[in-house]
Amino acid sequence: MQLQTITAEELLQEIHKKHVRQRTIAMIAMIVGILLTAFFFLVSVGFGIFFAVATVLIPLAIFCYLNSKAQNTEGLPIFKRYGTPDELASMLRSGGDKVIYQANNFLMTETFILNPHDLESLIPLTDIQLVYIFKNSTNGIPTDQGMKVHDIYNNQVQFQFKLGKKGREEIAEIMRRMSLAAPWIVFGYSPQNVGAAARNKIQLGDPKPVRQRPEDSSGNGQ
Repeated sequence: MQLQTITAEELLQEIHKKHVRQRTIAMIAMIVGILLTAFFFLVSVGFGIFFAVATVLIPLAIFCYLNSKAQNTEGLPIFKRYGTPDELASMLRSGGDKVIYQANNFLMTETFILNPHDLESLIPLTDIQLVYIFKNSTNGIPTDQGMKVHDIYNNQVQFQFKLGKKGREEIAEIMRRMSLAAPWIVFGYSPQNVGAAARNKIQLGDPKPVRQRPEDSSGNGQ
């Protein structure tokens, strides 16, 4: 998907396909859950009831939620935040010509950041409040790492990066460039920073904070 030439129709199609894929995965999980539940009912009614809740009702709830999103693409929160599909497509085309940094699951332009594989992850730089690194592990073994971003509505978007040195270096470079292009962003995790992001959030329709961008906002640091 080329952001420089994206149309409103293509934007809607990409977002719709994402939710259809998620809905399909949830449906498959629900079918598997039904089969498991049927099997465990034959073994024990108690086991059957437990698996009915764990493997059928939960996927069913997720499926219904994703189905509603797939059927009402234009009603998704991203359009409530940033305007009509035409307006959002225009924003993507404009920013697509001004790339500052690009990695596999991350793109930063002079005006926004997003995961190129998930257009709903878009956040204008002027809407970013807080950025910090996250790391997850299981039994002491690292499983993933990335960057979490809080926007002015306190929505949180995670950007995944490869484990290891290369991923850490990419995150560090991105945060450096973000600090140059958007000096209002707070960096680093702490309960105080997360609490401040929650307290300072605004509601849809509220005036946005005024951001003063530096004269050279390319963030290239050259």
